[in-house]
Amino acid sequence: MPSRIRLTWNRNQDAETQSYRVFRDEDPNIDHKNSLDRIVIKVDQPKGVNPITILNEKLKRESEYTFAIGHKNIILELNGVAYPFSVLIDDVQRSDFTLDTGEGKVVFDEIIPSGSIVTIPEYTFDGVQVWDYEIEEEGKVYYGPEAKDTSPPGIPQNVVVEKDTDRNRLILRWDAVSPLGKVFYYRVDAAIDNQRFSKLSLLRNGFIQEPLADRPYLIERSDDGKRWVEIARLKTNVFYEYMIDRQAPNAVTGLKASSFIYANQGKAQVTVNWDRVRDDTVSRTSMYRVRAQNRVGIVSDPSEAIGPIPFKVELDYILLRRKVYDGSLPSFDGLDAETVAKYTDLSNTQFIEDLEDNTQYVYGIWVVDKAGNYSAIASSTIFITDATAPTMPINLHATEFQVVLG
Repeated sequence: MPSRIRLTWNRNQDAETQSYRVFRDEDPNIDHKNSLDRIVIKVDQPKGVNPITILNEKLKRESEYTFAIGHKNIILELNGVAYPFSVLIDDVQRSDFTLDTGEGKVVFDEIIPSGSIVTIPEYTFDGVQVWDYEIEEEGKVYYGPEAKDTSPPGIPQNVVVEKDTDRNRLILRWDAVSPLGKVFYYRVDAAIDNQRFSKLSLLRNGFIQEPLADRPYLIERSDDGKRWVEIARLKTNVFYEYMIDRQAPNAVTGLKASSFIYANQGKAQVTVNWDRVRDDTVSRTSMYRVRAQNRVGIVSDPSEAIGPIPFKVELDYILLRRKVYDGSLPSFDGLDAETVAKYTDLSNTQFIEDLEDNTQYVYGIWVVDKAGNYSAIASSTIFITDATAPTMPINLHATEFQVVLG
């Protein structure tokens, strides 16, 4: 429900007043000569005493003892109905005062200290009430247009970005925004007929302010600074953008597998070497900006755009996998291959293991960063030749045999 302005004033006590005209403008210079086009409401004079209730009003100090209520002709009882009236000083109820109902004044028995806040939680007076929008009210003719807060919220200021490379995220922060609101100026006159009008009332202003939306902050992102896409609506003035670095690290270089045959043992020692890993790839963030929106959907201009900025996640580990060569390379995480080493020490450049002979193997190696991005595969194949000893002779017998010479 949009915010609205309610107007109240004391009902004229004469028998001649037939109606009232409400003048409104965004400029305070309202007069009869130049402001007839600013009449927004006509309302009939109530036929008799018309109780209007006001809540939580702060009184205006007139002297050390006397405070003025916003309206005159205070009603305490009407047709057997009692209307509440109490006075608070700094939120403490007081009874040491005299109420002048006709003039709308509260006179205390003692001096009220300067700076004290005097309020009335609720009171009722003989008056006229009208709402400045298109709603049915008795005796009201509404010309409009409606008084609305058409001002956008303030533009988000001081947008900053923080890099959190450990979590592969950006953190955007900005100053909280407040709605701006809009001021309308009012004067009212009383009419006897279409030709006779009273002087205009004193000028009063009404401030109307639409609060911010439930999720007032709109985050927009762009890769080129021209096409912007809304990516989030937030309650608070902080935004987390994850998975910033999507750039794969450099592939491992210099991968080579070699073997040393263990004679007659059916296996060989395989040594896999590679160059020390490095990564000189750098990601860059998108561009970001922030808008604010109020409850009725009015959106502010965007903040200044921030970004793009360099963003690089550190390397995490080296992964080495092996499979029996079948014409294809090992997968990064599939069941086709076995993980034989995972080094978090990125200075490691060698792996050694023993393997069975008469088989061709293929190794795949990757480097993985802390965002989970992994490099392209580097691979090396090796064939382990026959390292098995011949079959042992069996059924060896030694038999005495006499050799005849001559």
